[in-house]
Amino acid sequence: DSIFYSTPTIVPLNFFLINVYQNLGVNYGSHPWHWYLSSAVPALLGPLVVPLFQGAKDAPVALLLPLVANVGALSLLPHKEIRFLQLCLPFATLIISRQLVHFSTSTQSILKSFFLVTNICGAVFLSLVHQRGVVDAAIWAGQQGGNEGSKDVLFLMPCHSTPLYSHIHNNVTTRF
Repeated sequence: DSIFYSTPTIVPLNFFLINVYQNLGVNYGSHPWHWYLSSAVPALLGPLVVPLFQGAKDAPVALLLPLVANVGALSLLPHKEIRFLQLCLPFATLIISRQLVHFSTSTQSILKSFFLVTNICGAVFLSLVHQRGVVDAAIWAGQQGGNEGSKDVLFLMPCHSTPLYSHIHNNVTTRF
């Protein structure tokens, strides 16, 4: 990051300054304090949330403390995003694996097959169908430019939710 910005950059400090000190995250929405536990963790882990909570009671403090401290601290902020939980995933994965290892070999095989099939189906759906409209809109907007001059396109969505630079290669003015 420091090389890219051409200045010394400390990512946790920048996160603190932007999301806590300046509180700029609320411009993108806010959620209740329990959102990580009630929505984000189940969405992130899917059915693996069950062995996470089962294994939490027997997990070593070295695995549980960073996970609980991170989710607890992030829950205090009004603006919440699933991506903020990325630092928790290694700890959660280790707790889950410590729980799953106690399952019988046949149960583990069934679970592996289930997770493989559901992940493939989810990947196909999310790649080809879900929120496909933003890609199609960017392709359409790119086709509106051309030799007849600049075109204006108004997107009724945040600018970071569209793949503009990878799809629009004409003289098109975009507004959000």
